[in-house]
Amino acid sequence: MLRIRMNRFLSNILVSPRTWAVLLALSLPGVAPSTARGSIGNVSVFEAVDDRTRISGTLRPVEMVGARNGWASGQVLLIGEGGGEAVQVAPGPLSGPDGARIPADRVWVRYGWNREPHEVEGDDRTLDGYAILADAPPATFTRLPIWLTVRIPADARPGVYEGTVEVRSGDQRHRVPLRLRVGSFVLPDRKAYRIFNNITYSPDSIALRYGVEPWSDAHLRLLRPSLHWLAEAGHRVFYVTFAERTQFGTRFPLVSFTRAGDGLRPDIEPLRRFAAQWDGILGAPGRVVLYLWDIDMRHGSDGDEADTISVQVVSPDGRREFVAVPHIGTPEGDRFWEPVVDEVIRTLTGLGWSDDSILLGVAHDRKPTERFAAATARLFPGRTWNVISHQRGYDVPRRPEPVPGLVIGFQEQPHFPAGYPDVREQGIRGDWDHPFVRLSLGRGFSGELIQWFMLSEATSSVGGRGGVRGRTEGSQGISRIWGDSFRLPGTDARGRPTMDRLFHRSGWVNLLRNTRFTLAPGPDGALAKVKFQHLVEGVQSTEARLAIERILTDDAMRARIPAALERQAREAMQWRIDFEREMRGRNWRQFDEAEFRDALLDLYEAAGRMQALVPDPSKES
Repeated sequence: MLRIRMNRFLSNILVSPRTWAVLLALSLPGVAPSTARGSIGNVSVFEAVDDRTRISGTLRPVEMVGARNGWASGQVLLIGEGGGEAVQVAPGPLSGPDGARIPADRVWVRYGWNREPHEVEGDDRTLDGYAILADAPPATFTRLPIWLTVRIPADARPGVYEGTVEVRSGDQRHRVPLRLRVGSFVLPDRKAYRIFNNITYSPDSIALRYGVEPWSDAHLRLLRPSLHWLAEAGHRVFYVTFAERTQFGTRFPLVSFTRAGDGLRPDIEPLRRFAAQWDGILGAPGRVVLYLWDIDMRHGSDGDEADTISVQVVSPDGRREFVAVPHIGTPEGDRFWEPVVDEVIRTLTGLGWSDDSILLGVAHDRKPTERFAAATARLFPGRTWNVISHQRGYDVPRRPEPVPGLVIGFQEQPHFPAGYPDVREQGIRGDWDHPFVRLSLGRGFSGELIQWFMLSEATSSVGGRGGVRGRTEGSQGISRIWGDSFRLPGTDARGRPTMDRLFHRSGWVNLLRNTRFTLAPGPDGALAKVKFQHLVEGVQSTEARLAIERILTDDAMRARIPAALERQAREAMQWRIDFEREMRGRNWRQFDEAEFRDALLDLYEAAGRMQALVPDPSKES
């Protein structure tokens, strides 16, 4: 940490020219660095651009670090009145070591919007500064962040690559230099990621926002971008919804019903089609959760009536209505649900999905009754639960915590546990191969914390303390991130346009409370916001850490690694833990970004050298 402290100490004394320019601009009203029409300048990739963001007069190379088969991003800011049709960005190829090249078409250009590209008539509310990354510039702008993401080929030669991007704005032309350092680690195919993230997705939001028939061809087409983003972020959990307005705000359950005489027959076809599309993009999920149970979070009673749910019945003319059905634990409910669940399981295992991955229900801060838990254990023996809670039942009698197969624990400050392991001296947790995964994330998951994930992989991934009733559990990712759960167009009592959310049937929005949205609606499906892009690249650095852990937690594999390389790998991982300690309580921008990039490259280099000595055939790209 001496290096971190010394760099920060020097940066406080030897203020950079850019900093002097900003200080001067702030001290002299009306004076700003180089803001004429078409001015362009550097902006940190970690800076959230807004109307106060300034640039210096000197354009430096855009610095990036990435792994092979991964992504690396940077940004510049174009300031001045302009129209989208007047802006053209043309990347050139990147030249690397020994004649290696990365073609120009691997440089992905996106533009930061401060308004949703998919406009709702009458809604002109701006969102999160210039946070939405769209493939086309807006029609007009006064400032335009230009995001440059290099998608590094898996067979790229490690080393330094340089190139330029030409930006034309009106009659002005700017040449933006790029400098990319590629580490030797090769990321696995996205379907083979070790990381285990649970990013809450919302097919309901897509259907409602774009006004398409639920689970139609148009709906599935619009869901494709969402699934591709989930794959890039290491998402591993597939939800099968049955009930009305769950904690996810469900309006269109994946399994609905039709009338058959005096009874109801499940319609499995939407599930079959969506699961097949999912399998093609994300592969088989790590966990499948059958969302069979829910409860009014504010219900004070422990009576069985609190567990009543309603399913959606679709009539031949397309009308949808919710009908209350008996819950599991009653004779009628057992007869109703057992064949439905069995058919769903047969459908999913028919895709080649593991029967062992299928869980029953989402138990949150309120748990199912003993009768419900006992009935599900009898009807579906061996099935465990997805537990999304603080690991407490608020002392409600007769509601024990069901046996968990996936635990997502909410803590108010999960990124700052009481202590960290020191991987240089104490070894590391082998949490990439833990019997079941524990994921931790606080309610107030702001954009800054997603940028923290990019910067330091999040403490919960490194091996924080805690767990269910004091047991220490490992983790491979994070949870409670809202992906494509878009706000929805509506009107208030006066007929004015509003943007609303999906709600739970009781009005309690448990899984939306105090969370932030990370994807935005584009013209044809979800677009990434800046914080989601940080998440994706943070996931990639976590894959490198997990690849190192695979070897260092196995005595036979570790014996094949030279001692010097083991020290290098441990130092690369320890830097991130030390960084967390150093940054505790500070503003996340107060760090040496050049040092961060150096440390990230060290991580990729150590992981790549170990990968070459001890390959993992199951994870090769």
